[in-house]
Amino acid sequence: MQHLAASLPCLYELPGSSLDNQKDVWFQEYLVADSTTIKTFPDCQFITNKSYGLSLDVSATHDTGYLVNAVSVFHKRFGDGYSTFNSQLPSGLEWELGSLDILKILGEPNEKGGGGSDQIWMAFWAFGLQIDFCGKLWDDKANLMASIMFLKANCCNPSCKTSPAVGQLSFCDKCGTAAYCDIKCKTQHAAEHVKTCFSPQERAGWT
Repeated sequence: MQHLAASLPCLYELPGSSLDNQKDVWFQEYLVADSTTIKTFPDCQFITNKSYGLSLDVSATHDTGYLVNAVSVFHKRFGDGYSTFNSQLPSGLEWELGSLDILKILGEPNEKGGGGSDQIWMAFWAFGLQIDFCGKLWDDKANLMASIMFLKANCCNPSCKTSPAVGQLSFCDKCGTAAYCDIKCKTQHAAEHVKTCFSPQERAGWT
């Protein structure tokens, strides 16, 4: 899996793009690697290698082509036989960072859930991230990540109906964690965003 290991950093940019198992060498190797499994559903396939801590959610577009819906990476603490994904994570994330440290980096999540009897999760639209944590308590500021799902980044205006291309989002100058496809969306969401717009210096002081 040498080609795969060398190409992994670009996987975070794959959601929304296409793969071809006759042209993309690392993808060829991933498909035939030991421990790679493929589960097929009516609308997608999950191509998973637990020994590498990696899973691709794809939809077939033709005989050799796939649209990448999401890329998930795992820590061994996730369980179910997964090893830890050991390549570099994006956005300054590290597996041993607690939930508070992650909020200091990424800001307030756009969506979150869990707690009680369920594990906590948070979604950060501008970064195209959904993070699943090990613990179930919101007060646990050291709650560690179990897995990270990479999705196509989206505008932080909930009313936005467009699907911006990679690199077309503009981040808020103050917080650097909210992003918008155009000035119209930024203006529409301004009254709501100001409630969670904190500079990196302000977030660094969170306890």
